Amino acid sequence: MMIILTYNIFIEKIFFILIIIFKYIKKSFCSLENITDIKYYMNQICSYNGIPTIINSNNTVICSCEDKYVNEPRESEKKYVNNQFIQCTYRKKKRFTTFFLAAITPFGLDFFYLGYFLYFIIIALASFTIIVLNFISIVLNYQLEKKNEEAKRKMKLKKNTNKFNIRNLAELNDRCVKNFNLASKILIFLMILFWYSNAIMQGIGYLKDINGVPTENDMGYLFQTPER
Repeated sequence: MMIILTYNIFIEKIFFILIIIFKYIKKSFCSLENITDIKYYMNQICSYNGIPTIINSNNTVICSCEDKYVNEPRESEKKYVNNQFIQCTYRKKKRFTTFFLAAITPFGLDFFYLGYFLYFIIIALASFTIIVLNFISIVLNYQLEKKNEEAKRKMKLKKNTNKFNIRNLAELNDRCVKNFNLASKILIFLMILFWYSNAIMQGIGYLKDINGVPTENDMGYLFQTPER
């Protein structure tokens, strides 16, 4: 009876030791504590936005992200599961949206979309100022024409009027307005040049967002050649 009892105790100890060894092996080689489904774990690491391609010697999952996603570039925004970096969490900005915002207005809405808020404010203020200056230029031209007609009318009606002063004043006003018009036209030309150049650059994906991530190429179909 004593031998049987001793044998049972021995078996229990062996079983207990095997359980400890199994837990140690599971912790050391799998590093998947409290996770029973390795496929679920790997998809969780890839945020369901990528395909787990490699598990290296350190049991680190490496994901091949979809075209729409990349790894989070901001250190403060990175998240972890079991000390594993969660990948494919950063959604790229859409290139078509960026191009559309750049093309419809000259106010830099595409820069706002990409996160360049300071550039957006500068471009919006500059474009608005140039448009206002051109509107003022149109109004000045209209007023100048009216003044010139009034001056000519006075020169014809009043013989004793100092024609020299009236003519000089008209020429001075005309010169000032023409210089202002020239400056406003140059500014509007530069604004339009920047407007369309920027739209082209956004269309080909030359510019990146504020975090240095390229835009998603969702305009590729526009440049595809038809199959023969």
